[in-house]
Amino acid sequence: MGLAKNVQCNKCDKNWTHYEGSGFQHEIYYCDKCGKQKYYEIFNSCPNLWEQYHFYTEKWKSENENKENLFLEKQLISIDKKIKRHKIKVIGVCDCGGKYEINGDIVCPNCHSKDVNNNGYCLLWD
Repeated sequence: MGLAKNVQCNKCDKNWTHYEGSGFQHEIYYCDKCGKQKYYEIFNSCPNLWEQYHFYTEKWKSENENKENLFLEKQLISIDKKIKRHKIKVIGVCDCGGKYEINGDIVCPNCHSKDVNNNGYCLLWD
């Protein structure tokens, strides 16, 4: 579940809605230097990995009520690592040289200042 905030820059007075976190369909990343937004579509970006992940998750749930299954756990860990590597590859580095973060500092998209006020929460999104 993501969170939307009303934000105002203390340096240039720009107001905007800042989206934080991830939803069911996508995650939002922000450059730590310039504030540029980048979306990562969870299921469309690497559908084969997500299908494998859900297959092994459901299998693990049905077979592991009170016991360990190291094979399934290793499969899930391996797929999770592949998904994380894929995200890094797809998201990449910002044109300004900054790196994208999912819940980093809020950066004004106008003047790139980190001196901002959170004027309240707008909504939860998914």
